Amino acid sequence: MTSRTRPTCPKCKSLLVPYVYGYPVGPPPEDGSADDFFIAGCLIDYPSPKWGCRACYNRIGDDNDD
Repeated sequence: MTSRTRPTCPKCKSLLVPYVYGYPVGPPPEDGSADDFFIAGCLIDYPSPKWGCRACYNRIGDDNDD
């Protein structure tokens, strides 16, 4: 996943990483590094974040914007 497709954190300006929901068989095809995504599990809560920041742990989603 390139920096052009990833937004930046509104708090610390670091690149955000996406949340992956479900039970992944393997890593996403873009990079495959565990640092490039958060695994959120099979049960989706509401609201559910779409993006997370590894630097300040900010969570961003449709209804969970900070």
